Amino acid sequence: MPSRDWRLRLQDILESIREIEQRTKGMTFEEFAKNQTTIKAVLYDFIIIVKL
Repeated sequence: MPSRDWRLRLQDILESIREIEQRTKGMTFEEFAKNQTTIKAVLYDFIIIVKL
């Protein structure tokens, strides 16, 4: 089975980066470190990036 076009994969990567930026905008590291929901969401986006 052929893999997805590289442009579509790149688009998914860029979307994950935008989502990480949105979720963490205005947060200090200390705020981020205390927010398990945000940590898990960001880790999920990193997993998407790595698997693409």
